[in-house]
Amino acid sequence: MNDLIRMNIHELNEQGEEQVKTILPARYERALKFAHEDDRKRCLAAGLLLIRHLDIQDEGKILYGQFGKPYLADGPEFNLAHSGDWVVLAVSDVPVGIDIERIGNRNVKKLARSFPEAEFGWLQEGENPSERFYTLWTMKESVMKATGRGLNLDPRSFSVMPALEGENIKIEGKAFYPESFTFDDYVLSVCREE
Repeated sequence: MNDLIRMNIHELNEQGEEQVKTILPARYERALKFAHEDDRKRCLAAGLLLIRHLDIQDEGKILYGQFGKPYLADGPEFNLAHSGDWVVLAVSDVPVGIDIERIGNRNVKKLARSFPEAEFGWLQEGENPSERFYTLWTMKESVMKATGRGLNLDPRSFSVMPALEGENIKIEGKAFYPESFTFDDYVLSVCREE
């Protein structure tokens, strides 16, 4: 089972906000503390996705791993991410990670230290280095999240080049398979453990 759900924060309405307020009051209160309205909407939209697609009726059912990755004791596996106008949810029967980023202009030469040499070379080869940067970064982050370690796993310690060639990535004896998609001005990557 692999589901990928996305929600544009501008689709959030009063009924959805009320659902989050009633079912996930701590998330609702946390959302109200954001200074920027879009940050508040991203927090509320994430809560709404949890309610509607994972049937979360109690925040106490969401547990957190050693490095802060949320999970449900009874499964399924899930992961959330957001950027700009979008909040995305990945649901799977195996460990999963997801990341989304709005494509912006990046000076890829300044990013040389962020990626192993092969990735940096691939980054410079294409016509759109900014899109390639976000493809690499979202793939890396989705892998780091799927492992449960998040940013506690150094992104320079592994390469996503095998995934760009349709193969899995081995980390600590486990195989991970990230995929990347582009839509509008966003790159979204989802990774599952094989």
